[in-house]
Amino acid sequence: MVEALPRKLQHLMDEMLHSTTISAGLKSQYITQIAQNYQRFPKHKLNQKFVSCTTELDQLRKQRKIDPENKELHEKIKYFEIEQKIWEEAIQLRKELYQHPKYPLEGNVAEAGAFSVTKRRKKAPQSLIVERKSRGAVIRHFGDMELTVTDAKLLLVMHKLWEEKGRGKEIEVSFYEIAKKLNRPKSGKTYEDIRNSLLTLFRTEIKFENFVLNGEKVKTQFIHIMQGVAEIEAGEKARVRFSDYIYDSLQSGYFIYISMALLEDLSSSAAQGLYPFIAAQSLKGIQEWYVNELCMTVNITAPRPSERLETLNNAFQEMSSLGIIHDFKYFLDESGAEKIRIDPSPILANSRPQLQDPVQLSFQFNVD
Repeated sequence: MVEALPRKLQHLMDEMLHSTTISAGLKSQYITQIAQNYQRFPKHKLNQKFVSCTTELDQLRKQRKIDPENKELHEKIKYFEIEQKIWEEAIQLRKELYQHPKYPLEGNVAEAGAFSVTKRRKKAPQSLIVERKSRGAVIRHFGDMELTVTDAKLLLVMHKLWEEKGRGKEIEVSFYEIAKKLNRPKSGKTYEDIRNSLLTLFRTEIKFENFVLNGEKVKTQFIHIMQGVAEIEAGEKARVRFSDYIYDSLQSGYFIYISMALLEDLSSSAAQGLYPFIAAQSLKGIQEWYVNELCMTVNITAPRPSERLETLNNAFQEMSSLGIIHDFKYFLDESGAEKIRIDPSPILANSRPQLQDPVQLSFQFNVD
C-alpha cells in the first residue's frame, strides 16, 4: 500500500478511487503529484515498492477470474492499479533527478579523493592521527575517524546551504535543515550522526603534494575543510565556518555539482567515492587514469590486484548502468601500465557551475 500521504495528496488519491467523472488527463496529473512525494526515496526502495505492488496486483487479478462478481475485489484491483502507476512514475522522477546535479562540492576536495570507500571508521593504532595516501595528496585525520561517503553527503549539504544562505564564510543552520536535505528522519540518532560528521570534517587536513597552481610549482600545500564548528541553541543548531582556502575556492567558482539522488542510489562505496572525482576531472577534459591511481584515490585496498580490479570494474559497471558514463574500457600505455578510459555522459557535463572563470584556484597534479 502507498505509505501515509499528506492530507492534500490523500484527497487526490480518494478522488481517483471514488470519482466516476475524473478525466484521464487529470488522473495522470494526480498520479504525478503523488509520485513527487516519493521521488526522495532511494531507487532500491522504490523498486521494492513497485515489485511488491505488481505481485499483489497479479494475485488479485487471478482471484478475479475465479470470482468476477466480487465488488470488493474490483475495488482492491483499482487501488493497486493506481498505486502501481504511482511507483512507476516515482521511479522515473527519481531518474530525472540524476540529470540535474544541484549539490556543490569544492573541486580540490573532490579531486583529492578525500572520502574513503571504507564504511567503518578506522582507529589510529598508536597515535591520534590517521593518514591515507591518495592521488596527489595525503588525507590526515586528527582523531580516530576517517572520512567516508557519509561525510561526503554532509559536506554536500553544507555547501548547498552555503549557496542558499548567501555564500558567506560562516553559516548558521539547524540540525533539522541538515537532516531534511540528507533525507533522514528528525531523531536523536540522526543529529548525533550529523555532529560526528561535522567533527570529522573539522579534524581533517589535506596535504597536497607536487602540483602546479597558477603556473607556479608547489611542493606541498596544507588545507583544512572547516575552520570552526559550534553547536548553539541547546544543540538544535550548528554554526560552521569554512576554512579560508575552501571559502575562497567556492567563491571563485571552483566547485562541481553532484546529484545527491545519484550518489545515494549508487550501491557500492567504490562507485560513490569515484563519482565526485570523475565529475571534477571530466570537467577539465581528463577522461583516463591509471588503474592503480584510481584504487589509491578511493582507497581500494584488497590484497590481490585481481580483487582491486574487480572492485573497480564493478564500480564502473554501476556508474555506467545509472548513466554517469556511457561506457569505459581498459588499455595499456606505452610502458605496459593498465589504464581506464571513460566515455562521459551529459550528467557529468551538467556538473559544471555556470560561472565565467571557475578554475583559478585549482591544482594541476603531476601523477606518475
